[in-house]
Amino acid sequence: MRKLLLGSAGLLALATPMLALAAPNAACDAVAGEWRAAGFAAPAKPAQFRVLGRAGRETSGPELLTIAQAIHAACSATDPAVANREAALAEALLQHGKAGL
Repeated sequence: MRKLLLGSAGLLALATPMLALAAPNAACDAVAGEWRAAGFAAPAKPAQFRVLGRAGRETSGPELLTIAQAIHAACSATDPAVANREAALAEALLQHGKAGL
């Protein structure tokens, strides 16, 4: 089992590989495509005000970290209810990022 890396870079780095390594999980699969499409780069600072993604997406550093944490939780959850809840949070935040801040 992987150890959870602390800090913003660790969480963002963990989100994308976790999508590829996770066991089949419908909640994880649902949010994986949206995460990849968003194309957010790691913020220079965890509290960075604007983080830009593909297709005009925009979010903040703290919100991006929340998304990464929710994706990690959804993809590593063994309880489908927890996976669904975390995936719904990530999806809602990713949808918010489509509209910009």
